[in-house]
Amino acid sequence: TLSSSSAASDVYKRQVTFRDVSHVPAESRGDTLTVHADEPIVTHICTAWKVCGALRCRLGCITLGAEGEQAVLVAHERGQSWTSAVPPLALAAVQARVGASTEERAASEQRVAYAAFGTDDRYYVRWESGLHDWIADEACSAQIKARPVATVTFGAEWASHLILFKDGAVTYAQVPPACARALRERASPADARLRDAALGPAGEWWLAYADGTCAWGGVGAQLDAALRAHDTAGGEVTCVRFGVGGTWVLRASERSDAVRALLRAAP
Repeated sequence: TLSSSSAASDVYKRQVTFRDVSHVPAESRGDTLTVHADEPIVTHICTAWKVCGALRCRLGCITLGAEGEQAVLVAHERGQSWTSAVPPLALAAVQARVGASTEERAASEQRVAYAAFGTDDRYYVRWESGLHDWIADEACSAQIKARPVATVTFGAEWASHLILFKDGAVTYAQVPPACARALRERASPADARLRDAALGPAGEWWLAYADGTCAWGGVGAQLDAALRAHDTAGGEVTCVRFGVGGTWVLRASERSDAVRALLRAAP
């Protein structure tokens, strides 16, 4: 645990970074996970981190709620867990496949591979089996049905979304103008192809490319500083996810000597 900081709003956020600890599986050491959220979210993710260490498995997707109360869903190789504030329709879809009780979840063979929450009860959940469930606008739903999906992320408005397909194609609608410009400017070459993306409920956006570079906008000061620090130090940001009220999760690969030195020097 590194530090705590106050967000720009009156809501207190705790910012915690997990890194290079002995209980983490060997393949994850040298990577970092930074959480900027209210205490229940931090506690839930911290618990999942420790469970993964005890079970010797990798922490999978982390999905933050996009409206209402603070919500988080965390998945790993042995199962998934969530807070009570997870959007009802998304929760019903998950429970229908894995069960509602802790015992049912532990026994279920279904595992969440990827999940995204949006405003207006939108969600997308893909299972390791390849099955997927979602609620989205008509255009987004049609695209999801059209070809295998890698990433779906929802923006502030009902029709705002971005979909990255497994074949590398990208489609989007009503994303922030700066995000749309970045997507157009980086449509080629192939080594700069989009690798991951995230939209947020307050106009936030983040794009990650296959060449290791990122672009972002609409984010708060804390996340902007964290992204710039990783960029300066040579670390690769592998995942960013946005939540309600300025919450976020950032994952990064910190395998270079320069980044390791920077982390060792952190207060």
